[in-house]
Amino acid sequence: MSLEEANKISKEYVKFMEVAHPELARLFQTTLPKSILPYPKEQIEQAMDICIEFLEKKKDKKAARAYEGLKLWLRAYTYDETALTLVHNRLVG
Repeated sequence: MSLEEANKISKEYVKFMEVAHPELARLFQTTLPKSILPYPKEQIEQAMDICIEFLEKKKDKKAARAYEGLKLWLRAYTYDETALTLVHNRLVG
């Protein structure tokens, strides 16, 4: 993946986290369906890694750490069935 493509994917993920994630987390809490991500989870992880590496090379540690923090949130995104079962059980069970 090129740096340009990684940057595009990372920026869309950052925007998603700013706009959509807070409301989705309110509903799903700690386990969210990965199909709602703007790109496949693995592709976002790869893009974030490329951007983090680039930022570290530029000595922009603050931005690199921010991207690392956002990348950690990807752990909350899992298989849709798992996330939907957990929210269903919490809401009706």
